[in-house]
Amino acid sequence: MYWVLINILMLSLMSKVNSKKKHFIVPSNLTIYEIPFNFTKDKFGLISDFHLGHQFPINESIPLLIKQIQYLIDEENISSLIILGDSFDGLYSLQNVMFENLLKQLETLRKNIFLIGGNHDRITLLDHYNFHIKNHDQKYKYVNIITNDIIRLKHPIDTSKVFNKENEKDKENEKDKENEKDKENEKDKENENDKENERKYENYFIAHDFLSNLKIRGSKIPSFFQLIRKKFNHTINKKDTLIIGHTHEQYQNRKKNDYSIGQFSIDYLIYEYAILDLSKNPPIKLKKKQYRS
Repeated sequence: MYWVLINILMLSLMSKVNSKKKHFIVPSNLTIYEIPFNFTKDKFGLISDFHLGHQFPINESIPLLIKQIQYLIDEENISSLIILGDSFDGLYSLQNVMFENLLKQLETLRKNIFLIGGNHDRITLLDHYNFHIKNHDQKYKYVNIITNDIIRLKHPIDTSKVFNKENEKDKENEKDKENEKDKENEKDKENENDKENERKYENYFIAHDFLSNLKIRGSKIPSFFQLIRKKFNHTINKKDTLIIGHTHEQYQNRKKNDYSIGQFSIDYLIYEYAILDLSKNPPIKLKKKQYRS
């Protein structure tokens, strides 16, 4: 009971503080969780912002939601699912028993599922993980609760090793002037190969809202991506792809590799999602489906 009251007070305080802010405020330090995967075989479905409890009784809407997710998995032949937060709406997100019910239902899908928190349910998701899973040794076979702020899909080859090799070859060229032309030709060939395989070295950063806790809609979406890239330019490269939920809108800028996947929700009667398949070009597709009974 006490933790519920504390969480309500925290959310109330956050809303008052956020209402006075005129600019995006994003924490400087965020934690990253890396998902091991096969670039050529794995196909991810990305969904977000269920906001269960917004309009319909949760006990009725969870089974309906699971049914629509199952249809999505079957239609798209998805190997893994990533849920980008805000599974519950408002005060419903403060109830651990609701998360318990949802996670058990997600288990029935029998697919690898990675679940992160959003601004509505982040606190309760962490609480559920800490108390119900750690303390009571309650484990899920398919559902992975991610307590980090960001999920990263990273190719097994570390790009820093590639760049280090190029630097070493530059030094060798300086020392060995006699073979300078030959080595420059070799380097040119390597650079050409790197350009051809450029996509192999991209990282995919997936988050709800990068802990901004602010309403981001419409014209604010491009500015938000710009802020994130500037704030985390030491971690996020220009070639890297950013994928977020939170906005309830689908948005893409393929030149800048910025994507917002939209909303998948029984309560909002909308079923937007993204497919991430790195064996395809382009690897990301924003899609929409109809409700199936």
